Amino acid sequence: MSDAYCGGCACGAIRYEISAEPIFMNDCQCRDCQRASGTGHGSYLTFPSRAQVKLTGEPTHWTLVGESGNEKAHAFCPTCGSPVYLALSAHPDLFTVHAASLDDPAGTRRRW
Repeated sequence: MSDAYCGGCACGAIRYEISAEPIFMNDCQCRDCQRASGTGHGSYLTFPSRAQVKLTGEPTHWTLVGESGNEKAHAFCPTCGSPVYLALSAHPDLFTVHAASLDDPAGTRRRW
């Protein structure tokens, strides 16, 4: 079994493999995350270094500007529309994935 966190979009056009452990997991209940997920929250895992991420495929991005003025870019698959990860202007080295984009989201409970 690989120790990497692997995932991607629903159609497989975008894939990632992350060799690091997440520095935190969170559920965000802001209105933007509710809209993006279609539920009452968005669930995420944040990793410490984008340099430890192997990413294949070409995502499309849409960007929000928060009250702080910082930008949050949402990366999604242009083919199937699945949300995959976030990029934060205030923390450009971090890599945040949607928990639902993991191949085995249940595996996060065993590891944490």
